[in-house]
Amino acid sequence: MNDKLSLIVFITFLVLRSVDVNAAGNTYYKLPEEIRGFVDVADSCEYGISINDEYFIKENCSDIEGELNSLKGKYSDKYILSILSIYDDTVIIYLDYKKRKNCAVK
Repeated sequence: MNDKLSLIVFITFLVLRSVDVNAAGNTYYKLPEEIRGFVDVADSCEYGISINDEYFIKENCSDIEGELNSLKGKYSDKYILSILSIYDDTVIIYLDYKKRKNCAVK
C-alpha cells in the first residue's frame, strides 16, 4: 500500500510541475491568492503524509476536503477547476492515511 501511496504522491508532483510552468511563463502566480494558498496547504498535506509527520498532517490536512469542495463551488473557471481537480487525489490520500491510522490504533 505504501508503494501505491508513493506513486500517487509522485504522479501528483509531476502534474503540479507541469501545471506550474508552461510556455507563457509561471501560471502559479496568475492564480487567485485563495487558490495559491490552498495549493500550498494541499502540497504541505501531501508532504506531511509522505514523511508521516503528524504535525504537518494536523496543520494542513484536517479540513482539506471541505476547503477543496468550497473552492470548487466558488469558482466556475474551467482552468481553475482543472487545477483544483488535481487535489481530489490529495483528499483520497489523506482519507486513506486516516483510515490506516485508525486501523493501527485499534
